[in-house]
Amino acid sequence: MKTQKGNISPLGFSFFENLLNFSIHAPLANKVNLIIFDENGTQIDSFNLYQTKNRFHICLINPPAPLIYQYELHQGKKTVLICDPFSPFSTSSTIWGEENYNKNLVKSIAQNSPPFD
Repeated sequence: MKTQKGNISPLGFSFFENLLNFSIHAPLANKVNLIIFDENGTQIDSFNLYQTKNRFHICLINPPAPLIYQYELHQGKKTVLICDPFSPFSTSSTIWGEENYNKNLVKSIAQNSPPFD
C-alpha cells in the first residue's frame, strides 16, 4: 500500500477521493504506528506516522475498504495499542466469548458509509 504524509486535520480518519487520511493527537508519544488488520484480526501491515508537533498523521493511497486498524503508541520503552478515539465504527473478536485477549482487542474501522441503512 502506498502512503504520503497526509494532513494533521481532521482528527480520526477522513476520505478524499482515493485517499484515506489518519490523524491522532498524542502529546506524550514519541512515535505512533498505524497497524492494519485483515477481517480475521491478523496484522497485515504497519506504517510509521509522520509527526507535526503533538499530531501524528499519514495518508493511504487506494486503501482496501473497509479498513480495520489500531494505533500503536510509543512512549520511551512503553508501547500501547489503542482504537481510534475519533472513529464512529469499531469491531472486536468475531467469535463470541473468545478467551484469547490479543484477538479480542477493540479495533477501529475506516469506511466511507454508515454500517446500517
